[in-house]
Amino acid sequence: MTLPDHLLAKLKDQGLDISGPWQEGGRGWLGRFTVSRGRWVEKGGISVLEGPILWIYEEDGFWFAVKHEWVPGPGPTDFRCKHATADEALDRVLQFFCSQEDWPR
Repeated sequence: MTLPDHLLAKLKDQGLDISGPWQEGGRGWLGRFTVSRGRWVEKGGISVLEGPILWIYEEDGFWFAVKHEWVPGPGPTDFRCKHATADEALDRVLQFFCSQEDWPR
């Protein structure tokens, strides 16, 4: 299952960068969307997203909003929230980015 267009538009309206859904054999996990407010920057010959990255995806009939930056993790700012609907997971993603007010848009 994929995020409906109106939910993707809601993320983009907030100035967020959305990549995905990742496909079989592609980078990342199948069906996941990457959400970030940062910009793509070149670091050591590799393009990376600047700033925090969240994932939103459906698995086993539930929707998840995930932030996992610490390795092996989870770290103190990482989370994995399980939701009944895509709307609820999207609201969690927006809540996270709205709390990052000092982050450049």
